Amino acid sequence: NFFIFKIAATSTPQTFYIRAVSIGNISFPLFLGDAQSMFSKHRDEEFIYGIYIGLILTLALYNLFIFFVARDRNYLFYISYLLVNLILYDLSAIGFGGEYIWKDSLLPFSYYTIMDILVALAVLINLIFLSYFLDLQKTLPKVFVINRWMYFTSIGIA
Repeated sequence: NFFIFKIAATSTPQTFYIRAVSIGNISFPLFLGDAQSMFSKHRDEEFIYGIYIGLILTLALYNLFIFFVARDRNYLFYISYLLVNLILYDLSAIGFGGEYIWKDSLLPFSYYTIMDILVALAVLINLIFLSYFLDLQKTLPKVFVINRWMYFTSIGIA
């Protein structure tokens, strides 16, 4: 997920300059260590991410089961929220989306285009879930109208 540079250790102080350029948000963590500690740290981070993603997928499967039993569409919107917002967006933000899921299959799209689409889709699904879960059309009709306009805005952004 990140670049690793091998630097020869010397007894004299050294100065290194690193330039990072991006057209979007940039995360630039900087770690110094030997190869074994870097590999161990990376392995541990991927293990934690795997647990997180596994828990979210388990939660989505559980809610899918409840959806089939209860036939309440709020569960379906919640599952959509989990899968798009937490899985796809988080996978893209930490770099696993491009590394494991779509790799070079989305050639016409850039990474930043995918992130923009996923953010807009996450906002849209969150608004739909909020609208149906709180039953805004009956309880708060004015907020429901504002929520509908926000649907179209998020679709337009995507």
